[in-house]
Amino acid sequence: MVHLDLTDLDSVRACAAEIRRLAKSTGISILINNAGVFDPAAPLRKTKDGFEVHMGTNYLGPFLLTNLLLDLVIAGGRVEPSRVVFTSSLAYQFASLDLNDLMSEKRGPFGFYNFGPYSNSKLATMYNAHSLAKKLRAAGGPDAGINVTVYAVCPGMVKTDLNRNVPGVLARAIIGVSQKLLSLSPAEGAEAVMYCAMSRLCGHESGLMYRCKGLWEGAMERAVDAEAAERLWNLSEKLVGNKLVISLN
Repeated sequence: MVHLDLTDLDSVRACAAEIRRLAKSTGISILINNAGVFDPAAPLRKTKDGFEVHMGTNYLGPFLLTNLLLDLVIAGGRVEPSRVVFTSSLAYQFASLDLNDLMSEKRGPFGFYNFGPYSNSKLATMYNAHSLAKKLRAAGGPDAGINVTVYAVCPGMVKTDLNRNVPGVLARAIIGVSQKLLSLSPAEGAEAVMYCAMSRLCGHESGLMYRCKGLWEGAMERAVDAEAAERLWNLSEKLVGNKLVISLN
C-alpha cells in the first residue's frame, strides 16, 4: 500500500515515485483512478496547491498521477493491452465547465451543495480519457508498441460515504434513505469499473464512455468535444507542472 493524497501534488509525485520503484521491472497492467470527493463547504475550499477542491482532487490529481506513471502503463502492455480507467459520473450532465475559470473563482451560485463544481470535475475527467486515448493513438498506438486502452466509466449511484460532508441532519437523512432505496452496493458499483478494467468485450475500445457495463452512448457527444478537451489538457499540464512525454521503456 502506498500513501496518496490527491489534494496535494507533492503527495501525488511521491506516490508515483514509490510506485515506479515497486513496478519498475513489471510495469502496470491496470491503473484505476477511482478516488474522489464531494465537498459542500461554502465558500469553496481549495487544495494545498490552490485548486478548487473538486477540480484538484477529482481531476488534476489523477491527471498528474496517470501522466507520471504512463511509461510504466505502456510497459505493462507488452503481452496484452494495459488499461487506464477513470471514474466519472452522471453528474457531468450538470456541468458548466468554463476553461477561462476552471477553479470557479468568478462565478456562482454553485447549485445544491456545490454540485456545479463537482459536475465540472467529472466532465473534465471524461475529457481527460478522450484526450489521453487520442494522444496514445497519435504516438503510434499498438503498431509502435503503445498497447494501452483508456476508459471513463460511471458506476451508477453507489452506496458510499461520498456525501459524508453534507451538513444538516435532515439532508443527510434524505440522502441516506435515497441511497438505501436507489443505490447500488459498493460491490455492484465496482462491476462497471471492473468491466472497463478487465472485460474482453471492451478490450479493443479506447477513449469512450461507459455506464453499467456497457457503452454510454448518451455521454459521447459532449464528452468527445475535441477542441475543449485539448484546451483543458494544455491548461492542466501547466497547472500541474508536468508535460506528458509518451515513450517506450
